[in-house]
Amino acid sequence: MKKTVPIAALALATSVALAACGSSGGSSTATESSGGGASPIRIALIPPSTGALAQYGTDEVKGWQRAVDEVNAAGGADGHRVELIELIELIKKTTDGKSGTTLRAAREAVTKQGARFIGAIVTSTEAAAFNAQLGSLGALAFNATAKDAGLVGSKCVPNSFHIAQTDTMDINALASTLATMPATRWAIQAVDYSTGHSVADTFAKAARAAGKQVVLQQFAPLNTTDFGSYITKLKGSGADAVFAVEYGADGVAFVKQAEQFNLSSQVKTVLGLNTVSEPLFGVLGDQGRAKVTFRADWLL
Repeated sequence: MKKTVPIAALALATSVALAACGSSGGSSTATESSGGGASPIRIALIPPSTGALAQYGTDEVKGWQRAVDEVNAAGGADGHRVELIELIELIKKTTDGKSGTTLRAAREAVTKQGARFIGAIVTSTEAAAFNAQLGSLGALAFNATAKDAGLVGSKCVPNSFHIAQTDTMDINALASTLATMPATRWAIQAVDYSTGHSVADTFAKAARAAGKQVVLQQFAPLNTTDFGSYITKLKGSGADAVFAVEYGADGVAFVKQAEQFNLSSQVKTVLGLNTVSEPLFGVLGDQGRAKVTFRADWLL
């Protein structure tokens, strides 16, 4: 995952300013304090470990681990060794983007394991709920993937270090290309939570401004495995293009089932934000290209 490593490295550099907040308790799945000297910086990772977003969680952890290894090999962050606490045992059964589980894991990381820095939270829904608790927890969150514009607007808090363009920025960047696309009738297929709705609304506005029609907007819950009824509606809408915002395993299921339902016989372009992205290339194979055109980006 190309973005995670530099983001994690920057986060570690930033965390030096708050290193004194860390305590000496807790365990680490990555490195052990060498004993003596400055207290370690403990970063708790709370990634999705099951469901549609599990692959993104795996890649987030790999990126953080690489950054930590590089920082520690260079002597630590301002003399502080960095330790990762991956709360996999606590969250593996129910996490998958659920805000309540994420908050419980964060509280345990801070109160029982001495973490003052939180990373690898993936979705905007989790991030929004978590942001409201950061002040009382005395923790700092590093947000590299959640991109709901509200996170840097009405839901912005001082304790959230936000690195990533927002969904509005992404759609505004796409807007200039819509007028050049031959498709005239767009259908929107998006995930049914905050980012999916905000992106769908922003895209629909941009499409209409470019002189296009939006003939259908529909939303599928996260962890949808059967897109048959949704694809049937896409075909019945008369659309000649689809804007798809489906993530992880959901994106894989949508792309594969679109091929099975021969969606490409009617829809010549599928413009996707994170529907086809680097972690999924191996799973999708040739089905992620050829008859449809995707633009891949992190947008959760």
